[in-house]
This record gives sequence, structure tokens and C-alpha cells, in this order.
Amino acid sequence: MDRKNSILIVDDSISGQKVLNALLEREDYYIEFASNGKEALKKAFEIKPDLVLLDVILPDMDGFEVCKRIRNNPYTSLMPVIMVTALEDRASKLKGFQSGADEFLCKPLDALEVKARVRTVLKLDRFRRLLYDQSTGLPNDMLFIDYIDNIMIRQDQSKTCQFAIVAVKLSNSMFLNNYLSKINDRQMLKGLVEKFQNGREDVKIISYNKEGNFTILLHSAGPEQAARFADDLVKAFANPIEYLNGELLLSCKIGISLYPQNGSTGNELVNNARLANEEKNKEKFYIRFYDEQLERNYKNHVEIATNLFKAIDNREFVLHFQPQVRADNHKIVGMEALIRWNSRDYGFMFPDFFIHRAEENGTIINLGNWVIKDSMRYLAELTHNKKISTSVSVNVSALQFNDPSLEARISNFACLYDLAPETIKIEITESAIIANPDEAQKKMYALKEKGFKLSIDDFGTGQATLAYLKDYPIDEIKIDKVFVQNCLTQKVDYEIVKHIIELAKTLNLKTVAEGVEEEKHVELLANLGCDIMQGYYFSKPVGENEMSNLLLTQPFEKQ
Repeated sequence: MDRKNSILIVDDSISGQKVLNALLEREDYYIEFASNGKEALKKAFEIKPDLVLLDVILPDMDGFEVCKRIRNNPYTSLMPVIMVTALEDRASKLKGFQSGADEFLCKPLDALEVKARVRTVLKLDRFRRLLYDQSTGLPNDMLFIDYIDNIMIRQDQSKTCQFAIVAVKLSNSMFLNNYLSKINDRQMLKGLVEKFQNGREDVKIISYNKEGNFTILLHSAGPEQAARFADDLVKAFANPIEYLNGELLLSCKIGISLYPQNGSTGNELVNNARLANEEKNKEKFYIRFYDEQLERNYKNHVEIATNLFKAIDNREFVLHFQPQVRADNHKIVGMEALIRWNSRDYGFMFPDFFIHRAEENGTIINLGNWVIKDSMRYLAELTHNKKISTSVSVNVSALQFNDPSLEARISNFACLYDLAPETIKIEITESAIIANPDEAQKKMYALKEKGFKLSIDDFGTGQATLAYLKDYPIDEIKIDKVFVQNCLTQKVDYEIVKHIIELAKTLNLKTVAEGVEEEKHVELLANLGCDIMQGYYFSKPVGENEMSNLLLTQPFEKQ
């Protein structure tokens, strides 16, 4: 059953409201009323009606001003407005259209004309509704790009026309997308729109898509104005926004493209702004303008991503293994499987070069499955053929962890190679857990019940650390190498390492310190009570043959 169309009637007189209501009551519309401009603007934002019937004469501001403000609010900018007036002069109608009105109705009102114009505008809006994001009510990419193209058509004869496209990617975009798709939280939307608009009239339209991208048209803006706007936006997001469950602190990455310098179509400008937004940067907050080097980087990125598909079929990937050593007697008790790409085109490459590309194009799932299977194949060779008892740790990316078939796949591989589940350790990042905590908990318990070991990788660098140590079936935490490598010189890092080890002991968890490179690291970590160490002090990641030889050297002897 189709929902009723909603109409907001704005008139300061009760009789005027009743007349319009009487004319429309048999048309099965949902009717709301407002008696002044301020109330009309509030209801336009809160209930987002399908149509506004707006009287010109109002007590606090005239209908032209109300219409103009509706158009200047990015959240209501495309809302249909029919102005109702006793003013029949051409100048008044022209002023109404300049304010953004879609249609005019002149008093005294004719019943047939009112019904016909309302139906026509609503029918046009029904098609326009397909161009809105359903979870936020903001224009989607198609409508946003069409809006830009129309601006460029209108300004084609002007040599001075300029504007900026600002692409904004917020942290916690997965949470935002899931939350907004399930809960109609106008308070959060209002907070977001207010931060994006920031009291500026040059913000003409804001769009949103399911990838979590907000895109803003900044009218009449050159590079300096766009940079100031972006800087103000970063500062605005330093303060939390309110939502139904409390407050949410977000950070943002910003990419900017300029017209006419960076594109001649709306699609090109939006893509270039997002390309600047997606450029990898070490800073948590950053602003980046599009330039031609980004385009070259992107083409190289696409080429490498495409070659990843071929590399799996061509068997160009190999596994190296890094030993994990007990802190008390230096015996090797396990190894971590680490992937390398022996590319025909680029040579021997480390994961930092290609893993994020694999995550972006989806090959990470096939790649991750291969790593799990091949690491088990090697573990089976050690266990069954060479009679060496050890375990293997395998990293699982956030995307791979969300794969519904992961649990069955791991179990099937272990069964295929006749391996005891407790010899296989699954390393999970904090980001994989916080993306969907409830599902993550179910999956981890399912793996744990089958006997597999679970480890949290890069511990201390994520956002939900302490909460899930208590609620999730974890066996081990890996202390991130950044803390380990700095603990000799930085008091803060030393205290972090110390408290992680103490916390783990309290919760009966093992600790693995990554990035152990100096003898002083070994001594310090042993004194602090760390259980297992891993790093170049003992061995770099090595191939299968060399790893087999290291496993036969017990206790471990540094070469």
C-alpha cells in the first residue's frame, strides 16, 4: 500500500487554512498546518512534506522569504512549493519564481485548478523522489550531478562562473549508514546538515550515497574560499553531534574539485573531488585538492588492482612465516603467516603495497581464503610429515571476517588437512569487530566452540578495546609494534605496554609483542611478563624451508 502524500499548508488565517483543507480533504492527503514563517520552516525540516502550499502574506516574514530559506537549506532545497497569493501582478509572480516557487495559485481559489496543480506537482515530485537517498532524505548522486550540470548549462555564457565540489568522508561511516537506514533520527540529520552548512548561504545542495559520501556544492567559490570552508568544517566536527542514543564524535576527510579547472561535467567534478578525498594520508584530519598527479596515481592504482585478480590465478602469491618465541625460554611456539606478492610486472612486493587495494576491489576475500588454506597446508606438512609440533596464526581482514562462509571455510580446511583446531589461531583486527559487534561476537563464539584460537591484532590502536576483552572469547592479544618499538624511549608507550600485559594477566589472556628488534626489547618485555615475542631480533619473515629449519632449532638461537 502506497503511503499518503503529505502537504504543509502555510497560512496565518484559520479561514485560509480551512479553505485549502476543504478543497483537498477528499484527495486522501496527510495535511499539516503552519501559521507563520518560522513554524513553516521548522515543520518543513522536521516532517519533510511532499509539498508546501505557501501563502505570500505572513506575520513574521513574507512567503517569498520563507520559500527562499527552504531553497537555501540543503536538506529542503528541492522541496516542491506552490505559492498562494491574491497578488496577480507580473512582478509578484516573478519574485516568487526567483525565490524558488514551483507554481502559483491565485485567490480566489478555483477548486479544479488547486487539485490539478497539486496533483501535477506531486506527480513530478514522485519521479524526483527516486533521486533521493531514502535513509537521509538528502539528494542522491544522480540528482546532485544533474543539479551541477544544469548550473553549468545556465552559466555557459559566463566566463566568471566558478564553484567548488567538496567531498566529505566521515569516520564511522559504516555505523552511520546502518544507523540512518534503520532509525529516522532527525536530530542527527539536523546536526550533520548544520555542520555542513555552518551558517553559510553559498552551500547550495548536499548529497549522500550508500558508500557514506557526503558531497557539497559551494557556490561562487574559488580555491581560497573552498579551503576556508573545508578548514571550518574540520573544526566543526571537533565537537560531537547529538543523536538518539547520546553523542557521537566524528572526524572527516575532505577532497575538493574546482569548476572550471578540474572538470567540465558534474560527474567529472564529483569523481575528482572523491578521488582527492580517497588519497591515502597519514593524518586523521586532512584536506586535499584534486590535481593531475592524483589522476596518475589513480590509474596506477586501478592497474595494480586489476592485476591482483590475475595474480591469484597466476599463483604469484607466496607465504612467508615469522616465528613467535616464548619470552622465558626462547622456544618457537608458533608462527604468523604473512603474504607476499611475487609480481611478474612489479617484482617482489610487501602487503603494505597491495592489501588496501585488495580490500577496495574485493579480492581480499579470495586472497584471504588462499592464505588460510595454504598456511594450513604448510602446517600439515610440518605436523604430519616432519613431525614438528607448532601452530600458525592467520590474519583475517574486516571484509573477510564479515563473509558468512568464513567459519565453514576455516573448519573445512582444517578437516581437509587433518589439523587440530587449537593449532590454528585466527587474528582479528578491532575494526572488524566494531563494524558489527553483535555479529562478530556470534562468529567468534562459533569459531571458539570448534576449538580454534582467537587473537586480537594491533591491540590498542582501535576504538572498542576494553569492552570486547570482557565480552568476546579471546585467547590472546597482540601488542602493536608501535608501542613496543617506542617503549624504550617514550614513557607513555612503556606505560601502555605495561598496562596491556597486566590487564591480559588479569583476564587470563596471553600477550604477543610485535616489532621486537633489540635485545633491550627482549629484556624489558620479559621483565614485564609478556608471554610471546615476535620480531626481527629473532627472525625476519622467511620461506617454508627456512622456517622448517628454525623450528628444528630449539631453543631459538639468534643467528
